[in-house]
Amino acid sequence: MDICHSKSNKEDIDLSIVIVSWNSWIYLQKCIMSVMENTGKLQYEIIVVDNCSSDNSVENIIGCFPNVVLIKNKNNVGFPIANNQAFNIARGQYFLMLNPDTLVRQDTLQESLRVLKNDVSIGCVGVKTLKGNGEVLFSCARSVPSIWSTFWHLFYIDMVFKNWKFFGSSDMPYWDHNNSCEVDLLHGGYMMFPNSIYKKLGGLNEEIPMFYEDVEYCCRIKKAGFKIYYLADVEIVHFVGISCSKADPKWITNLYFETDYLYFLEYGGGNKTALFYALMILLCFPLRILYSPIIWLGYLIKNRKIKKMTLINLQIIASGAWAAKKLQSILGTRFSVEI
Repeated sequence: MDICHSKSNKEDIDLSIVIVSWNSWIYLQKCIMSVMENTGKLQYEIIVVDNCSSDNSVENIIGCFPNVVLIKNKNNVGFPIANNQAFNIARGQYFLMLNPDTLVRQDTLQESLRVLKNDVSIGCVGVKTLKGNGEVLFSCARSVPSIWSTFWHLFYIDMVFKNWKFFGSSDMPYWDHNNSCEVDLLHGGYMMFPNSIYKKLGGLNEEIPMFYEDVEYCCRIKKAGFKIYYLADVEIVHFVGISCSKADPKWITNLYFETDYLYFLEYGGGNKTALFYALMILLCFPLRILYSPIIWLGYLIKNRKIKKMTLINLQIIASGAWAAKKLQSILGTRFSVEI
């Protein structure tokens, strides 16, 4: 890890904004500019952690944003470790975990900070998040997953009947996300919290896989007695999945299912619930293949864009392979799903 350059010697910093980036320069530069244009009178610092990008991100940051603190990693250390690297040198009273493929809008940072300062019972704040097309990204504020919500989501039933709370996924598509309230989970694309809580919790857990770090961190904040709060009156834009779009779909699928499994294991019922979850995924695998056209329709309704049926089937098979491997490791019994 190399710290290439640092900001000024300001001592009283309200907010440390941490952005972990991997081959995201096209979006990262716009993200940094949106922050700089919308900080108002805040005393802040921006810390970018580059996870060994190959798109000249490091050189471009040094040339375009000399006041940004840059941490250059010699390999991709992952999201939790990279964030901890930055937070461990950050000087702000409050921390913001921000994705590089986001745009911060006017008053968002100030209002988030105001809420945290005015209510010490709140341990973390998130904001309304819009997709690039202007629609609300429901996962910006969500409930904890349940076995039923996971089952409905396997077949995208939660999207076909998105106004029915009974069929709702943990993203709560039946709620328009237009009112501020306490929630269970926030999206890791924008999470603001006090420095003191970060230190109390010992930072992000570096042993967990991608996609679970925000879930696990929110669960620990709540377990410590603090509230998770969602603000609907201020916004960011999130161009979802920029880095993930370059990754292997099988790997991404495995991470998504591992995330829910770990939640059930650690916070959602323990060993029996986690075992039942893996078994449900395996048993649903042949049915999902059979009903893949309906799943494709559910994806179309949710995302408003076409996705190749071969990719849908690849992800379904990957889920079955993940469940078979997981059950084999738990029970010591051989299951087989080829991919």
